[in-house]
Amino acid sequence: MIYGIDKSIEFSKNNNFISISTISFDMFIVETLIPFALGLTVILSNDEEQKIPKLMLDLIQKNKVKNMVITPSRMKLLLEEPKANEKLKTLNKLLLGGEVVTAELYNQISKLSAEVYNGYGPTETTACSSIKHITNEFNINIGKPISNTEIYIVNNDNMLCPIGVPGELCIGGDGVGKGYINNEALTKKQFIKFDFSDSKIYRTGDMARFLSTGDIEYIGRNDFQVKIRGLRIELPEIEKQILAILDVKKVVVTVLNKNKLVAFIKADGEIKKSIIRECLQKTLPSYMIPNIFVQVDEIPLTVTGKVDTEKLMNLVNNMRITETEYTAPKNELQQIFCTLWSKLLNMEVGIDDNFFNLGADSLMAIAFKTQLLDLDIEIPYQNIFTYPTVKLLSDSYEPKKAKKLLKEDNKVYEKIDKRLSVNEIENIDKLSKSKVNDILLLGATGFLGAHILDNFLKNEKGKVYCLIRKKYGVPSEERLKKTLSFYFGKKYNSQINKRICIIEGDIVLENLGIDDLSMIDNVTAVINSAAIVKHYGKYETFEKINIDGTKNIVQFCKKYNKKLLHMSTLSISGNSNLDYNNNNTQLFSERNLYINQELDNIYTITKYEAERIILEEIENGLKANILRFGNITNRYSDGCFQINALDNAFANRIKSFVQIGCVPKILENVQIDFAPVDYCADAVVKILKHFNNKFIVFHIDNQKHISGYELIKLINELGLSIETVDNKDFKAKILSLSKDKEKKKLISGVINDLDKNKELSYKSKIKINSDFTIEYLKKLNFEWPNINKNYLKKYIDYFKSINLW
Repeated sequence: MIYGIDKSIEFSKNNNFISISTISFDMFIVETLIPFALGLTVILSNDEEQKIPKLMLDLIQKNKVKNMVITPSRMKLLLEEPKANEKLKTLNKLLLGGEVVTAELYNQISKLSAEVYNGYGPTETTACSSIKHITNEFNINIGKPISNTEIYIVNNDNMLCPIGVPGELCIGGDGVGKGYINNEALTKKQFIKFDFSDSKIYRTGDMARFLSTGDIEYIGRNDFQVKIRGLRIELPEIEKQILAILDVKKVVVTVLNKNKLVAFIKADGEIKKSIIRECLQKTLPSYMIPNIFVQVDEIPLTVTGKVDTEKLMNLVNNMRITETEYTAPKNELQQIFCTLWSKLLNMEVGIDDNFFNLGADSLMAIAFKTQLLDLDIEIPYQNIFTYPTVKLLSDSYEPKKAKKLLKEDNKVYEKIDKRLSVNEIENIDKLSKSKVNDILLLGATGFLGAHILDNFLKNEKGKVYCLIRKKYGVPSEERLKKTLSFYFGKKYNSQINKRICIIEGDIVLENLGIDDLSMIDNVTAVINSAAIVKHYGKYETFEKINIDGTKNIVQFCKKYNKKLLHMSTLSISGNSNLDYNNNNTQLFSERNLYINQELDNIYTITKYEAERIILEEIENGLKANILRFGNITNRYSDGCFQINALDNAFANRIKSFVQIGCVPKILENVQIDFAPVDYCADAVVKILKHFNNKFIVFHIDNQKHISGYELIKLINELGLSIETVDNKDFKAKILSLSKDKEKKKLISGVINDLDKNKELSYKSKIKINSDFTIEYLKKLNFEWPNINKNYLKKYIDYFKSINLW
């Protein structure tokens, strides 16, 4: 260890080293044995100096300390003291260890002149096993193994993980201890042998992954991971956002019972929890907002300088964690709702408690709706979000499914209908190319957006300016690189900052948050592929992005004379992707916006509103095309699908049918649209190249449908098993699964397709017509592919490869 650390950091001779740890802390070994072995002076601190930051700083200043090892928590305390930077100015080398180093802390430390290192190593492997020299906030990790040390990342089967794939961090080499005294069972469990190494290996219980640089990225504990209901939680990012709130001085966020976030806050004066939550809702997704806020006088530390989480957790063991007084249910329906939510959340829930403030999420909402099936209670899924307390939800309850009927000003629609009436096949004359220089692409990190970027770069000569917001502390460039790497490997690495230009911005800001507008002087068109595409959630969130964001984009395009290609959805027609009603009474074509259709989820309502905004502004000089997409599916070339496959409603629907093992026979007549994403992107770029303000709306859906019968047949031929049964048997199967605690999750993909009789409901009075776009695209040498066995094999194989099916 001494040799390895010295080789990694290279301490200067004739320097000194301060010891600020108790003798029982393994960091004491690093700060004493290393300087002794290297002939450096060791400055020992007493008990008071270790505990009181001011005294420790005075000791450092007095002795002109050059080298120090310290935990991030203790370093934060030092930096909070007056004149801390001045007293620490003599530091030459600073080694952090014992806790995760945040970008915020590094940025504070970077104001000093010291080189900063991040050390990682359990006591069981002699205090330090790897070191990273941190040079900026974007390269914070735990580095590479030091000399005489081996580090492996293994999966659950004790096989080595490839680069980039998370697994358990295991350490071998000369520093590994013999085991635990008087605990043979634990020794056998943690100190083991692997086939690929002759060394004794210690299983750390930490999750990590190798980066392409050879460095190791620490992820968290595998027995106490910061991961709740499948969502990875960024605790430092939550702490950062809470610290930004006025009067908050210190904060520690941790996990209670593995499913709830708790924030311990030290502040000047009392801070209302509602105010904290309101502030965080502006900067964090709902699943990252703590369920519990506890205001404390001090953040306790252990004798080793780490945050004493045990003392903090003792504060919440006997307290009620809601912000409201418990109110008991007042009727049978409220009693049912309270009972179900209490079981799901594993806590007492009153009628005034907000489900989502207590830790509920969309998956729990599905579980709640599923359990209501057993009780013949039909609650629209969206209502669970709209009315997030038992009282509000029970007051809104109606046995009949509620749907929103859009009521609009007829005069507005007369103008829009007249403008769209030109979209007739007979009006398509010879199409000429439009000048395309560079483009500004919004939503480049999305499934469709990334493929539009790919198609444009392959077929055009211009640059792609990608507007990307910094998300959860991850820089824009890193977000785009990860996306492009997932879909295209290293293909576009060399194009970053050449033909792919990244602009940090946000569509909800004026001028889209672009500071230097001169960089996009050569941009001729804006492609808007940015949107929230989930079908349920809070209206305000969807409104901000899908409506207000569209307004900003429209104003931007008008102000700077840019053409706009807006990506929309055929869901605004009121028809689903599955339709077995052959007696549709109305057609919805490129000539329509409002035909008295009913829209019953926030996504389609807000996308509909966005279209109306654009169509109205065309009368005011906006040059725009609207492209309505059908069911965007896996890439035709190789079957690759979107990164967040579990967020796709259609994929989850098919997954549920596969897992249930059967479908009602009536679905054999369903006509299904598979629109491969690479073909969708090609259609976008071809329309862009022939931009024509005469024709406004296009339907980008593959009308070469495949029937439910053909799909079921091909799925069975490809090794999966789905049988067709009558409605009665399918209903019985659904009811049986909904009552099984372990198997009810199998129906999650179709739960929102069931009516009050527990039968699938895909009927629609509306039929999509895309004849105009089909003919238009033919003139651009574009034609949709046939959905055959070869494509479906790639489709199914991909989902098998990611364990979706």
